[in-house]
Amino acid sequence: MKKQWKRLLALLMVLTMCVAVLPGAALAADDEESGDDSSATTVSSKTLTVGSSDDADYSTIQAAINYINTQEDKTDWTITVESGAYKRFTVLTGLDGLTIQAADNANVTISTWDGTASEDGSVPKKQESYYLYNGIYIMSQNVTLKGLTVNVGWDVDVSYATTLRDGLSDFDLPYSSCWYVAGIRTTKADSADGLVIDSCHFTSSIQGDDSNTNYGILTACYTFTVKNTTFDGFWQGISVMGDYYAVDSVSITGNTFTDCNRAISIYYKVAPTDTSNMGTLSITNNVIVGSSDVRSKIILHDVSSNGSMGNVIMSGNTFIYGFVLIVNFAESPDTINGKTVLSGEAKSAVFADNTWSYGSFYVESSEYYNSDSGYTGTLEADIPELAYYEAPEDDTGYWVLNTDLESGNYTGSYANPEGTTEYVQSVIKAANEAGSHTLSFTFDDEDKLIYTLTAFKDAIYWVSSSSEKTSEPGLEKKILLEDGTEVDQTSASTDDEIKFQLTSNVPKGLDTYGTYTLTFHDVLDSALSLNEDSFTVKIGDIVLEDTDYTLTISTEDDPLEDGCTFELSIVLTDIEGIEEYDEIVVTYTAKLITTTPGAYYNEAWVTYPNDESEHGKVEVDTYGISVFKYDASEYTTEDDGTITYKALSGAVFTLYSDEDCTVVVGTDTSDENGTLTFSGLAEGTYYLVETQAPSGYVGSSTVIEIVIPDDANADTFWAYANVPNAPVPETGGTGTAMYTTVGVIILLAAGCVFLFTHKKRESD
Repeated sequence: MKKQWKRLLALLMVLTMCVAVLPGAALAADDEESGDDSSATTVSSKTLTVGSSDDADYSTIQAAINYINTQEDKTDWTITVESGAYKRFTVLTGLDGLTIQAADNANVTISTWDGTASEDGSVPKKQESYYLYNGIYIMSQNVTLKGLTVNVGWDVDVSYATTLRDGLSDFDLPYSSCWYVAGIRTTKADSADGLVIDSCHFTSSIQGDDSNTNYGILTACYTFTVKNTTFDGFWQGISVMGDYYAVDSVSITGNTFTDCNRAISIYYKVAPTDTSNMGTLSITNNVIVGSSDVRSKIILHDVSSNGSMGNVIMSGNTFIYGFVLIVNFAESPDTINGKTVLSGEAKSAVFADNTWSYGSFYVESSEYYNSDSGYTGTLEADIPELAYYEAPEDDTGYWVLNTDLESGNYTGSYANPEGTTEYVQSVIKAANEAGSHTLSFTFDDEDKLIYTLTAFKDAIYWVSSSSEKTSEPGLEKKILLEDGTEVDQTSASTDDEIKFQLTSNVPKGLDTYGTYTLTFHDVLDSALSLNEDSFTVKIGDIVLEDTDYTLTISTEDDPLEDGCTFELSIVLTDIEGIEEYDEIVVTYTAKLITTTPGAYYNEAWVTYPNDESEHGKVEVDTYGISVFKYDASEYTTEDDGTITYKALSGAVFTLYSDEDCTVVVGTDTSDENGTLTFSGLAEGTYYLVETQAPSGYVGSSTVIEIVIPDDANADTFWAYANVPNAPVPETGGTGTAMYTTVGVIILLAAGCVFLFTHKKRESD
């Protein structure tokens, strides 16, 4: 009997230990199952998320694509991407209907080649070097990309580039020899048709000698859409190389092209099989902005005059230093806005249906190539003139040739015969003397061919008088950055000094005036404090002494009219050595004295005898960051579903301006509403760290990155961060405590049994 009791007691003790150990084992098993195992990702719908958060399915876009590629049904998936910088990726074949989009308010940046192979080898290993440079490579149909920023460029030592990829031993360097450095590249049209680009931003870091290699979108599709997207600094913003296709349905609408040599360059080459049901190329409501040196172009090219372009709709576009060039629109069914080119009606329709300013113009051309070029052609052009230029009738100006057409830039198949420059200059001179808005270049024989005019070089421009210096003084207001860049808008932190520049000009015929006084008027927002000792004044190369002009600053007791902060007057007829059209430049500084986030303006103009200039205005922005600290475990839910969390006071946060969190911007403590703020901040990236948690709570260890202005509300200039805390937990947690209590009860019960039997035996 004694042995039986001992065995029973031992069994109870073993059971007790098992019960105490089980919770820990169960928790460990739960932790193991919740690990980040990308290969085990499963989804209940055709949606995936990419990013660095705990909720994201994958950390790279390519990994998400590869997962979809393993599924039986690969079509119509959606990938939503959180804020962050991502490497290039390839949309593999068979993933038709895929959408890759930025999450709401997310800043998603995709970069092109950085000199490394793709992490998973997904980029096709082709001999053609252009595959390597693409940011996004599309190999499926009906793909949609939305809300992405694509940076086109490279960051690599070219000396070892040939060794980076298997099968690329004949890789062609340097980069300037490669055409296809593209933000988005597609395979041929029948494999990647139906592309949609929506609300994206393309920017290029390729400049200098390599600037003619960079493309925003490079495709051969006959059906695609690009809308509400921006392109900055490209050789070609959108380029279509339709070697084997005719237009089906193309829509380019609501986009902005800035400093793109060719904003839109499109050619198709194959005659349509059914001209009665030809597609439409729609280019509408875009803004094309070039410069006084290089016009930004829309080029539409029907190769071989075979009617492959079809019906072109071009309306609602705004051209600033730009032009439209139409090539080979002589074959039915090619039309522009329903009009034919040969009749001259298409040209009139394009002028009437779009906005033209600052030296913008229209060109028609027929295609002819030198015998050395490998192309064929004849001088019997369908368009009467090989090249025809026309400027808007209501724009006064003149034509210029801005380059030597026989220089080293025009060699090989681009070469012009001797006498080309002289001939073009003679045509331009005759047109300018007659005040003609048109230029026509015709040819009697092959030797007089001017290939440049059909090769879309920047050679002949229309110079609008409105874009040149005027006979009366004008006014240009700018902000000068530290590197000398002139901008219309900038941001600043409280107490920062901002440098402003006012530019006017000496008028024509100054010597006809007895006295000519020019006065600068400037109105600073009350958030900006003028530095009265910061003024400099120059006319041409002459630096004026303060005795050469009169500076009057408004005071509370003696305010200036029109709300001016100051007026600066110069009697130009008293200044020796100045010439007509010399620039008059006034600079000064002002300090931002407010901490309130918002936009603050500076407006200026000049007055002169009997008139004044247009007003110029610049903007200085400053931002704030608002932090809400709360208890994530305590909240109330309203009838309408609104959740209100318990606010926490006493949380200390430090804001840093560097990723290593060494440069302190400021420190603040949450109030009774759980709120703290940092304000009066310039644009930049900031890092928010909780440096002391409220009493009784565990502090957040997350470093919160806040990018201004990307993360700021465009209307309020505030960025917001919500940071939860959890109460300090009891040791072991609730679940463990419960099991421990059960274990103690069992031990006590075992002890009672032992005492009871022991006493019984003593009494026996």
